Amino acid sequence: MQSPLEIRTLILVVTLALICRALALGYVWKLDRTYLPIRYWAIGSISMALGAFLVSLRAVISQDLSILLAHTLLIFGWMGVSGGTLIAMGRRAPWSYGITLSVVALVGVYWYMEVSPDFVLRTLVSSSPVIIFDLYVALCGLMHSGDRKTPTFHIIATLALLEALSRSFQAWHIYSTNSQVLFDPHWPVAQFYFVTIISVLLGSILFVLVAMQTLQQKLDDELAQRKRNEDALKLAATVYENSSESMMVTDSNATIVSVNPSFTRLTGYDADEAIGSKPSILKSGKHDESFYKSMWNTLLNTGSWQGEIWNRKKDGTLFLEHLTINTFAETDGRPLQHVALFHDITQERLSAETIYHQANYDRLTDLPNRYFFFEHLAKELSRARRENKSMGLVFMDLNSFKPVNDQYGHEAGDIVLKTLASRWKNCIRSTDMIARLGGDEFALVAGGLSSREEALLIARKLMKAVQAPVQINGEVQCKIGTSIGIAISPENGMEMDSLIAAADAAMYANKSKGDGEPVFASDVHSLDFSKSDWLTLDESHLTGISVIDGQHLEIVNQVNKINRILRENPSIEEIQSRLQELISYSTYHFNTESELMRQYAYPDAELHNDQHMELLEEVRRIAAHFVDDTELRLLQTIKDWLSGHIDCSDKQLGAFLQSKGVS
Repeated sequence: MQSPLEIRTLILVVTLALICRALALGYVWKLDRTYLPIRYWAIGSISMALGAFLVSLRAVISQDLSILLAHTLLIFGWMGVSGGTLIAMGRRAPWSYGITLSVVALVGVYWYMEVSPDFVLRTLVSSSPVIIFDLYVALCGLMHSGDRKTPTFHIIATLALLEALSRSFQAWHIYSTNSQVLFDPHWPVAQFYFVTIISVLLGSILFVLVAMQTLQQKLDDELAQRKRNEDALKLAATVYENSSESMMVTDSNATIVSVNPSFTRLTGYDADEAIGSKPSILKSGKHDESFYKSMWNTLLNTGSWQGEIWNRKKDGTLFLEHLTINTFAETDGRPLQHVALFHDITQERLSAETIYHQANYDRLTDLPNRYFFFEHLAKELSRARRENKSMGLVFMDLNSFKPVNDQYGHEAGDIVLKTLASRWKNCIRSTDMIARLGGDEFALVAGGLSSREEALLIARKLMKAVQAPVQINGEVQCKIGTSIGIAISPENGMEMDSLIAAADAAMYANKSKGDGEPVFASDVHSLDFSKSDWLTLDESHLTGISVIDGQHLEIVNQVNKINRILRENPSIEEIQSRLQELISYSTYHFNTESELMRQYAYPDAELHNDQHMELLEEVRRIAAHFVDDTELRLLQTIKDWLSGHIDCSDKQLGAFLQSKGVS
């Protein structure tokens, strides 16, 4: 059956349809230049149109143009349209495979045109890549799912499949009839051009539809994003208006442009009063100009500042606030706005100071307590060591205090203690610290002594302050005495417990002597300050397990080595290095004990290991935040823990292991 239309006419119609599609796609491309598939569809359509037009001119132009160039344009144009469709589906177009296949097909076209002329084989070779392109597009399109473009891609896939079948039918007809006519008028050839015309026209509509759907999706996404932005702005405005955090916004010139209600509740300034003013309306006067200069330098250099600052409310009340300032900048980096967030922490500070005071000060006398005394003593000893100066420790014990309690009651005793504490605070140097250690025992830490006589002068002032009678309840007067012992570092020791023991012994020597004159520890003949080792282990510390006792001895040697090094005023780095060695060896020792406890099923192993971990955590914490005044406190902690742990826990462990035959 012959075609009702002449094949040349059909080819020209295909050419015109492709040109119209390219123009339509070009217009859509103008609307959305970011949509990449349109480029491939438009350029591919133009390439195919030129190729089809060259085919229609077969009789009036050379074979190179009408065959080789035409097939090149048709194959690569078809590949461009197929690749654009795959990209529109969200897939990666296999360009390398497509180009390779196209080049191979074109080599075949040239071969069967020039080297071994064969119209049938040339037609089959030129049709193969196009059929493969269509089949791959059809497969991907039918598998596509999950968005609003899925039905459109299914139709495009159906058209691609129809084109592949139509071209295959054309190729089969040419092969089966061994046709040698390009413009074969039979229906199997003509149907291909009819299908192509329909496919081009429908494809044009579908490609535009896909582009419009994509554009609509972008618009929908943009609208959704705008909605989210509006919701975020509404939320931000709600937070701004209802936040318990006070907020203030200033422009680049530090002029207030906005405040929230919490700002008004805290400062007393209404928005109308604050807006247009400078933040200095809150200035308290408690910070000097250098403070504010440093704040603004940090803000300008880093874009933010955070800290605590005293400000003043509208009614004149001072309050402490925690302030955070952040800068919002222009695209060129110039500050646009500063946003300050702050809240009142006055009560928090007062509560913290109250807690600190309760933890570190004696409730009755308001003097530093035993805990604060040890902390201060450690710092002063470290400072004296670094500065190569002397430091004095004065111990005081009240005489005739017990009769006051017995005769007049504990309230009278409390009055005496508070009165004497007040007198002592008024007669000591501002750099000294006097503490109540408990009961009627007191201690004074005097740093930076220039001579032994200076310590004696301080002690005599303390003694003189006690000599005046104490009036109880406005009626009874009682006289109290005091026994005073003085220890000097480094003469009487550089360690906390050594110095405390020396001062305590001197105080009791003074009490025994009974003449009231302060006694120096150096004058107490029973004290021996010549021993070289601070921490010692004797027979009473042995556990009976050789490996444990040997490791205890090594820990003691390391502690003593650190203590001796401290007398040479080493660098912080050297001290930290020695401490790390001590921590490492202690960890090794604890692992040894843990393995023995596991091996012999020690019933208290968990408690024992917890004690090890507790010490290691404390030592690591101090070592990690090491400063010059913590090394003596750290060594004292290790010494006290080691002595107590050996006498209690390790001896129990040793006895258990010995019962299991370990030695």
